[in-house]
Amino acid sequence: MYEIGTVVKSLRGRDAGKLLSVTGETSGYILVADGKERSVRRPKKKNPRHIAPVLDVPPLPPEALRGDRQLRRHLFYIKQGILPDERKLTDNAEVRHD
Repeated sequence: MYEIGTVVKSLRGRDAGKLLSVTGETSGYILVADGKERSVRRPKKKNPRHIAPVLDVPPLPPEALRGDRQLRRHLFYIKQGILPDERKLTDNAEVRHD
């Protein structure tokens, strides 16, 4: 249904309005993580009707889903309107997430 790494927006629930990344699929649900409240190791099960893909953003690269820090960094740049670009995402600049 959704490709792993697809950036989606939550439409319903406590996380409504947040950007999330698809990490997998199980028994009719989509597994999503944001790297902060829901880690890559403990993704949230979401009903597919409660999320919508962000169409103008390509799927995240596999290295973005290796850890929470990388996932947060990618989602932060996307929220700022900067599409994933290896030069910007692999530098050692810290991104603060409060």
